[in-house]
Amino acid sequence: MPTNVDREHLHLKIVQEISDFVNKSTGLDTILKGVVSKISESLHFGIVSVYITDAGTRNLRLAASTGLKDKFKKPVTLSEGEGVTGMVFKTMRPFVSMNVSSHPQYKSIADIQGEAQHDCYLGVPIVLNNRCVGVLVGQTSERRHITPAEQTLFEIISSRLAGLLEVADTLDRLHTQSIVEHTTRTYQGTGASPGVTVGKVFLVRGLFGRTGFMAAPPDSSPTEEKKRLLEAFSRVQRDMKDLISVLNKDRLLSKDEMEIFEAHQMLLSSESPDSVRGVLLSRIDEGKVSAETAVVQGIESIAARFEHHSDRYVREKAQDFRDIGEKLLHELLGLQGSPEVPEETDAPIVLVAQEIGPSFVSMLGKNRVSGVITERGGETSHAVIIAKSLGIPVVIGIDNICELVASGDKVIIDGRTGFVFVNPDEALIGEYESSGKRIEEIRHLFETDEFTAHGGIRASITANIGFPDDVDIALRHGVEDVGLFRTEFAFARFEKPPGVDEQTTIYGDISKRFSGRVTVRTLDMGADKMLPYFNIPEEENPLLGLRAIRFSMEYLDLFREQIKSILLAATDGARLRILLPMVSNIWEVETARQIMDDIAAEVDLDIPPLGVMLEVPALVPLIDEYSEIVDFISVGTNDLVQYLLAVDRNSTAVGHLYTSFHPAVLRVLDTIRKSAGKNRTEVSICGELAGSPKGALLIFALGYRNLSVSPYRIPVVKFISNRISRAGLLSFKKHLMEQKSESDIERLLADRLEEINPALVELG
Repeated sequence: MPTNVDREHLHLKIVQEISDFVNKSTGLDTILKGVVSKISESLHFGIVSVYITDAGTRNLRLAASTGLKDKFKKPVTLSEGEGVTGMVFKTMRPFVSMNVSSHPQYKSIADIQGEAQHDCYLGVPIVLNNRCVGVLVGQTSERRHITPAEQTLFEIISSRLAGLLEVADTLDRLHTQSIVEHTTRTYQGTGASPGVTVGKVFLVRGLFGRTGFMAAPPDSSPTEEKKRLLEAFSRVQRDMKDLISVLNKDRLLSKDEMEIFEAHQMLLSSESPDSVRGVLLSRIDEGKVSAETAVVQGIESIAARFEHHSDRYVREKAQDFRDIGEKLLHELLGLQGSPEVPEETDAPIVLVAQEIGPSFVSMLGKNRVSGVITERGGETSHAVIIAKSLGIPVVIGIDNICELVASGDKVIIDGRTGFVFVNPDEALIGEYESSGKRIEEIRHLFETDEFTAHGGIRASITANIGFPDDVDIALRHGVEDVGLFRTEFAFARFEKPPGVDEQTTIYGDISKRFSGRVTVRTLDMGADKMLPYFNIPEEENPLLGLRAIRFSMEYLDLFREQIKSILLAATDGARLRILLPMVSNIWEVETARQIMDDIAAEVDLDIPPLGVMLEVPALVPLIDEYSEIVDFISVGTNDLVQYLLAVDRNSTAVGHLYTSFHPAVLRVLDTIRKSAGKNRTEVSICGELAGSPKGALLIFALGYRNLSVSPYRIPVVKFISNRISRAGLLSFKKHLMEQKSESDIERLLADRLEEINPALVELG
């Protein structure tokens, strides 16, 4: 019997193998046949089939299958609603049955022998832009339970197939002969920064991973090797200082983005034993290795400490250290500090690399780099953050892309879908240039929408601030208030916990950028958010352990410093509020309130408003009591949902059970809003749910009018609020609350969004 871990690895392996197959194959029929064969072989389904819609009709056509005995004399088709598969197509909902032949909708299809013996059935719709474009079906003769994990895997594959069908439709419509002749190649990764661009490849091959210079022991003594290393540090520091000066002069980046490079400068200049410099020098002394080997081994050891953290933002700081290591290796090997773009080309440059640090993007210049493709990296890495701020599309996660392209190749990048076309023909270039213009038109539609006297609801939409570029984006969209300032990300910029003076500056600076109030969440540490300078003990279940306000209650000196910093920052006219994360006991709030009172009396300061994040379900029946001691409540839907459903949202084993659209979530959110309203306590939503089109519509329907969302999502949320009415929401809420499954709730929301504007569905 396979274990959960075995099953997780198997399912991840299947998704990866299917992705590789898609990227290495040509032609829709070939790919679909490979996909059904892989599913059948790996998951032991006797029959696996893919049905897709015929152009111009609502009929399904059997496009690929494995396990069926006969060759068909004519195409197998189903009309909308015909049979169980037609029902899945019509309803756009998954369907599972252990005895499908007994279902009233079941219909045996002529010319298919053996299907009736495969009575265990799983059908999943292939949905694109709220339209069903096909159905993926798995059947087995063994009567067994089809697990939720298997259904989720089918849904992941269906999502891949939806993007593939979109591209295939485009290529078929354009009659793209270059694809058939293999002169144009197609790859799919993950879109990390939206937009479409066409440019020429500039291939960057990093020095990490090249171990030729590490093969032999050094010719020089450790003293000489350390001298070489220190000289390299000095040259890199000087180059970094010059770079910062140029970037400041040209004003390519905002102040917050410049802090990324200043952080690099700080990492280079620190001379403490546990600094980058100290770790590398120790490597030379302890291992009697060359300066180059010390850089590779030492930097990788530092990067590994970050990569093992579960918080994505902290984890992706590993690339900052590798970026510094690349610069040191270039200096030690006598190479240029960074690759240079050939001056002879005027074409836009698409940077292709295994992984990139922020200096590559900025040093190549805002007007030269039009796109980025990497084998590795994350959506919140510093390089991607900078690329987004410069309007540069990014696709990550295309395995071995550095070996699949060459410098000078022309490529198309679609940062929304994650597709990359290498050496496209003119017809394909024209199609994607038009697609790029369409994306810009939709974005402009959202960003320029204004409230009218005859429509919309009055909603307060504020910003969640955490990453360096969030402030400028929020201000660009006219945001006056910060609904959630995540202080753990500010702490992550330091090598040790920032003191009172440093924190006071942080909170004062952020408040000066906004005309309204700034809600400062106290340090949300623990579980999936770790900082390298805190030695947190390992726990069997960290999600239920020492984290957030519990961490602050254990480290009261640190908590007092943070509270004092916020109070001091507020003396300069800042409109600050304090928000306590993951509260589960009233004494935690009472302790925080007492500390605020003591510090305020000690330094003669005013006390800012105090609020709690409602993330633990235990607070829901106690809102009356909490309303007596707090000024506002902010609902953190990310944690509330996982605690309410007892599902770790990051788990590969049960993560598919995590959904913000579960009927219980709707009812709890409705109860919270009503209870807070009864007590006249301000209540807002600050979780990720509020930033998605479906989630924002749901939150508005439940009666919430205060939302704090990612700055990138503000225009879309505003657009929705301007296109709905209070009366319409009341009747819509009634329908939502009557639904018994998350799929029914999501379908209602998607249909309503399409009525508001199909562009909301088009952009997801």
